[in-house]
Order: sequence, then C-alpha cells, then structure tokens
Amino acid sequence: MMIKEIMKTNVVSCHVDDNLQAVALLMWNNDCGCIPVVDSASKPIGIVTDRDIAMGCSLNNRTLWDMQAGDIVNGRPLFSCNEADDITGALALMHDHQVRRLPVTDGSGQLCGILSVSDVITAAQKKPGRGKTDKKLSFDQLVDTLKALSIPHSQTLSAKAG
Repeated sequence: MMIKEIMKTNVVSCHVDDNLQAVALLMWNNDCGCIPVVDSASKPIGIVTDRDIAMGCSLNNRTLWDMQAGDIVNGRPLFSCNEADDITGALALMHDHQVRRLPVTDGSGQLCGILSVSDVITAAQKKPGRGKTDKKLSFDQLVDTLKALSIPHSQTLSAKAG
C-alpha cells in the first residue's frame, strides 16, 4: 500500500518565525494536533505538536506569543516520508522513532500531506493479503507499531542505554 493512498492532503503548515499562538490557532481552526514547519520552498524542516507547545512554553516559562515554531524544532530531527513510498517504511519510522505523524513530501521534496497513526488504523485490513502483489496493511504490522508508540519515552531511552 502506497502512502499517497491513505495520507491526508489538506495539510496546513507554518514557518520557523511564526509564534506559537498562531500555530496553536492553526491547530484549533483545522482540527489537528500538529503543524509541519516548512522553509521558504515549502520543504518540511520540522513539526510542532500540541504537546510541544504546552511543554515548550511551560518549561521555558514563556508565553505562546513569546516563542516561535523555530524554538521548538531547532535541533530536533525530522522524520518524514515520500508519497510514493510503501506504508511499511513509514510504519518502521513511526515504530523506531516513536512518532505518531509524518510529514509527506512529493518528488521535489515539498510538503504534500501528512500521515498519522489514525490514517494507518483506518487503512488496516483484518486479513493480510496472501499474494505477493497484495500490498494490504495487516493488523499485525499496525499492532507492532502501536505497541512501540505506547512505550513511555523514558523506558525506550533506558533500554537503548543498557
């Protein structure tokens, strides 16, 4: 199954210099929990979640209008996928890096959508395909990814260190 078959294409984005109040309003007005951050060429350079906004302001003792999207994404790795990729690769990224959403790029690297765990859950099939050409997403693949996302981050850090 290709990512472009299940991704959301009506994605809004922001820039590094947008303040977090504007980003939070984008989330509210578009009923979403994250906003990709793009450069001037519309290429994704980061992602801001609702949790990032809450924790970023709280931990820095700053207001929403006092912080910018760049303050959140600066120095953090971005995990993304291409619309032409198979869903298996996206699941591996989500699993390995414990991310619930991936910005999706087109052939020129520009933001063209977003893939979330919800999209994957909706696309999963109860019975995996039997033929080699059948690219259905199985429940086993989905459950493995959800299990990895559900492990507290502190536990994965201690497991990697040990």
